[in-house]
Amino acid sequence: MKLPSGVLALFLFFAVQLAVAQDSVDVTFRYTPPENTSAAYLVGEFNGWNNQAWPMTSVGNNTFVRTARLRLGGQPGGVIAGAYQYKFYYPGVSD
Repeated sequence: MKLPSGVLALFLFFAVQLAVAQDSVDVTFRYTPPENTSAAYLVGEFNGWNNQAWPMTSVGNNTFVRTARLRLGGQPGGVIAGAYQYKFYYPGVSD
C-alpha cells in the first residue's frame, strides 16, 4: 500500500518531534539580580559562555526568565558529567 506523500511527510514530522522530545527537555531559568538592572543574560556551556547570546526576558520586579531546550545528560565533554554549568550576567557586573 502506497501512502500519499502528505501523510508520509506528516508521519516523518511527528517522528522527528518525538525523537527530539526524548533527548532534550525545556528548562526555565529565573534570576533576580541583587541590584536593579535593565537586562540579564543566561550564560553557560550550552552557548559557549557568551555573555550576550541568550538574553533573558524581564517579567517585572527586577526578575528575568529564559526557557532553553537542553540535551539530557548534560553538556557533551562538559566539566561535570551529566550536568550543565551556567551563570547569570547583567551589565555592570564583572565576568
